[in-house]
Amino acid sequence: MALSGADILQLLKSNGFRAYSGVPCSRLGGLFSALRCDDGVQYVAAANEGAALAVAAGFQLAGRKSCVMLQDSGLGNLLNPLTSLSTAYRLPCLIIVSVHDENDEAQHRGMAGLNQTLLEHCGIVCARAPREVNDLASSISLLSAAVERGDTAALLVAAGTVERASPTTMSDSVGGAISTESVISSVVESLDMRDVLIATTGLTGRQLMLQADSQRNFYMLGSMGHAIAIGLGVALSASPMRKVVVLDGDGAALMHLGTLSTVGHYAPPTLLHIILDNGTYATTGGQSTTSSTTSFADCATACGYANASLCRTIEELELALRCWRPGPSLLWVKTATQEEPPLSVASRYELPLIGCRFASHLMS
Repeated sequence: MALSGADILQLLKSNGFRAYSGVPCSRLGGLFSALRCDDGVQYVAAANEGAALAVAAGFQLAGRKSCVMLQDSGLGNLLNPLTSLSTAYRLPCLIIVSVHDENDEAQHRGMAGLNQTLLEHCGIVCARAPREVNDLASSISLLSAAVERGDTAALLVAAGTVERASPTTMSDSVGGAISTESVISSVVESLDMRDVLIATTGLTGRQLMLQADSQRNFYMLGSMGHAIAIGLGVALSASPMRKVVVLDGDGAALMHLGTLSTVGHYAPPTLLHIILDNGTYATTGGQSTTSSTTSFADCATACGYANASLCRTIEELELALRCWRPGPSLLWVKTATQEEPPLSVASRYELPLIGCRFASHLMS
């Protein structure tokens, strides 16, 4: 049986961990739910894993014992601040990492075989999370002692160890009334067959495959936050007769928001960036992003996009698509929260095939 998020949080609190930061993961969903419901702790929803670790370093500098939570897919974002900040400055924290294995989807397998090795090479004290509360209490106590000695420590959590996020503790954020299905239908209907679509990881890519699978679609699995960078490379290289549309999410866009500046600087006229903003990390259990205080349209304009607008209704979106002008352009679409579709993109196609057929379409 999976461990209760509330029980795990109580163990962490009893060891002095009351300041938290991280990027949500479905395998730690119950723990994120417990954090949200506990007024005795502080949690910072960081844009990416490296920033989460830097927040923890700030907590430590201010005398607060801290914990960072993430999945091992995000370890790559963590390595530089881990070695040049946490260990170099002796600003320790506890890192809770949900880990994949070789049987997981293809985009996770590379890091699955490296997670503990990478952490140990960085001088991190590692332990695997037991599935019994009493055993877990001992493990957390030992890792807490390491943190108090000045060492950053990591608790590696396998699938099924922690309960999933409770639906009653999902985000209160309300994006808008437009469904992801409606957005995809409107976008697909507005395009010529020569145009291409690049869909961000998670809900958006899965929904696009369910509704309008095509070789002109590139489904980006993993690499969260980089769909717009892929789109930039394509738009700078493909025929100027092709429109390049990137379907992004609010959490993904926030993760690497600086790429908007890169897009604005190189200014490919055929690039249309659509951010579907439901205010949550829908794939990992509905935890809140920080998009409620961010204007993506203002960000895009400030970064040099030629056009940027907010769409709150399907009619506004369809009008914007009909009146599209050379860009780069951004459409910020307020979408409704919804559950993840059951289909996994990776279950239908091998990842190299997704890339090969997309590249073939670009060459046609």
